[in-house]
Amino acid sequence: MQTKLSRVYQDLHSRSMKHITHYHQDLNKWDYLAIADNPDRPFLHFTRPTGTTIICFYEAEWYPVGQVPYLFGHADKNKILRDKMLTLEYVWKNYDTKEALYFDGNKFKKVDKGQSVEILENYTRSIKSQWRREKNER
Repeated sequence: MQTKLSRVYQDLHSRSMKHITHYHQDLNKWDYLAIADNPDRPFLHFTRPTGTTIICFYEAEWYPVGQVPYLFGHADKNKILRDKMLTLEYVWKNYDTKEALYFDGNKFKKVDKGQSVEILENYTRSIKSQWRREKNER
């Protein structure tokens, strides 16, 4: 019997690999590790000839409290969340995206720019709403 991880990853791999000519490690290592962390977690995935980009939709409690080391400096949860949209904008503006997918936790769906922006905006609103509720409960 196939595990959910292997089903999700194999489906993604079969959809994406045919488009990648360079930087296969994006898909074969980094995307695999992101999915393995929680195969039920929704994400957006973009494939281009020179690799992939994955934007994972973490639970509200995953985001750090206060400043944490991040990329080439430090960031709080708001910056990390904002960077997801900046990444999405960069992908659509600068990459030759061959395959854009949304995984809802169960199945993949092809998405276009507008759909991916809407999905990420809805996610961002939901996370911020949860943070406000948590703050008000304290």
